[in-house]
This record gives sequence, C-alpha cells and structure tokens, in this order.
Amino acid sequence: MQEDGVLLEFRPSCDVTERLQILGQTEDVKFSPNEDRLAIAGMTKNKILVIDIRPVARDGVCVIKSEACVEITCDAFDMPHGLAWIDDNTLIVANRRRGLVVISVPPCGPQAPSARVEPLLDMLPADANHIRSPAAVAVRRLENELFDVLSCNNVSHRASRHRLQRKERFEVIEHATFLGEKFQTPDGVTVSEDASLVAISNHYGKRIDVFANRCERGGHRQAICSLKNYGYPHGVRFVAGDRLLLTADAGRPYVHVFRRRGGRWGGIVKPAVSIRVIGEEAFRLGHTNDEEGGPKGLDVSGDGTFFVVSCEAVPIAFFAFAETASRLLARPAAARVAGWQSFLMTPLKWHLMAPPG
Repeated sequence: MQEDGVLLEFRPSCDVTERLQILGQTEDVKFSPNEDRLAIAGMTKNKILVIDIRPVARDGVCVIKSEACVEITCDAFDMPHGLAWIDDNTLIVANRRRGLVVISVPPCGPQAPSARVEPLLDMLPADANHIRSPAAVAVRRLENELFDVLSCNNVSHRASRHRLQRKERFEVIEHATFLGEKFQTPDGVTVSEDASLVAISNHYGKRIDVFANRCERGGHRQAICSLKNYGYPHGVRFVAGDRLLLTADAGRPYVHVFRRRGGRWGGIVKPAVSIRVIGEEAFRLGHTNDEEGGPKGLDVSGDGTFFVVSCEAVPIAFFAFAETASRLLARPAAARVAGWQSFLMTPLKWHLMAPPG
C-alpha cells in the first residue's frame, strides 16, 4: 500500500535556509537525545550542519521552526556519511574515506556560525582493522561512562562493535567484528529501543536484516528477520516500542514502514505501507541513477509522532507519523497523541524549505 506523506511546515530562518542550501549531498540526519537539535551530514562538503528545532502550534497547525544553527568542520572529516549522538553535546561521525570520529558539538547561533573542532577520538582503520569505510553508526550508553558503538563498513561488508569509555577524553576499550555476514554495502544501522535487536540495511541486497544484539564476537549468525525493500535501503529506525521499523529508500521517493507480526520479528516481511516523501520534480532532479533521488537520512521523534528525511534535493523535510502508526498498530484514536502533537496529523500543503515570511 502506498500513500502520500503529510508534510509538516518547516520554517527556518534565512541563515539556516542558506546553510541548508549549500550543504550538498546529505547522507544522514539525527535528532539530539533531547530533540532540540538536528544534525545533518554533508558528505561531499565535509561538513556537519546542526540546526535547532522548535515545534510551535500556530492557528491549529504545527510549524517546526529553526532559528539558529552551527556549521562544523574538522580535519578528521573525510566524506562524513553516518551520525549518532553520544549525548546532547557529543557526536560520533562515520567517514567513508577515513574512520569513526568523536567530536564536541558547539552551541547553535542565530548568525549561522562556523566552528572548526578537534576530534575527541579519531578511530582510524590502521588503529582498528575492523573499521573500513564506515557508512553508518549507532551508539548505546552503558554504565560507568561506557558506550557500545556499532559501525557498518561498506568496503568490508560487515558490521563492527567498539566499546568506548569517557574519562577526560574518549578511549577505546575493545574492537570486535559484530557481524561477518556477506552484506552488500551496509548503509544504515539501528538498535531497538529495548536493545535486544539490531537492524542493518543491505543496500545492494535490497533488504534490511534484523539480528539479535548479542555480544559474542564474529560469527556468521543468522538473521532472525529480513525486511524486503524493493529499492535501495539506507537509513533505518525502530519505533513504537520496536513494533514498527522505518527505512528510507535511496532509489525511490518513499519511506517504507514494516510492522512486527505478533510479539516478535521473524520470517520475511514486506512493507505495511510506503509513504511518499519526495515530490516528483525533486525526485527527478536527484534520480541520476537507480540508487539516487530518494531519501537517505531518516530519524523519528522520540514519541513517534513525526519523522524527518534528508537527501541532496530535499535537505530537510518533516512528516506527520502519529496517524499512520496508530492505524498500523490499531490503537484507539484517543490514545494517539496529546497536546500540540495532535496538530502533526493535520494535512498540509507540500512545502519545501520556504524562507519565513
């Protein structure tokens, strides 16, 4: 089943609009843990743009405003492709031509400042042979300032696990191969909300594989579930208590939504619904080959009421998701959302980053 996405109006300041328009090819987008900022990976420009995010109810409609940003560069950036927030002020960046880099994120400013930062940790392939052309990264905080990092590596077609500890700076405790499966260019990774599952998008395999998140090393473990994607899956995200999984389709103008059957993921699953998120003109502009033109980056708000996508032709677009999720999960209408979040279900006219006014 296919449906058109309900686009939310995004109202950036002139400075934020200008920075978005020159960001180039974007590959990933992530909300900060407290969801007041959004990081966007500008791969070809070797930049990360972080913008502030503020939903505002106005005349019965939710408008997402952004009035400040910061553009981040670093000598350790080399085609930044994947992002994950360690905390509200710290990012880990997966660089296609380098490795994993941990950086501090400066505050956003209304005059669109640029900041050059030094890496808090620079994990090079020479230092960790499990890292080769990382494309996506996910982080889970453990106890005692320990962090579990999963990286998808394009060249080696495998996923690696890295244990980091934060003291005065970050230190690597351990590297290991997490999955030695024969992936075909893994481009996205996400950990389930209860941390029991890992989903990895398999770009040329045209599927998303779901694995048990166990800590044993190496191993060609069997996927417990394969989600069929008919294009080229990129960003992935569990939502709704891990009962739904969203994936951005880089080769088609859709975000596909998969639904868990019963109480667990298993077998071969097809999309429950495909949501169109890129207009025809923008899709044609970006569809230079079968693998491009669709959304690349994808993230979902913590309460699941809306999601955001990003690609070169459409650097940022927000879509309501509460009504779709409620329908797929067959939840009572009264339990969908509360407060200003109910405005996210109001259909809005297609609107691509118009300046305020």
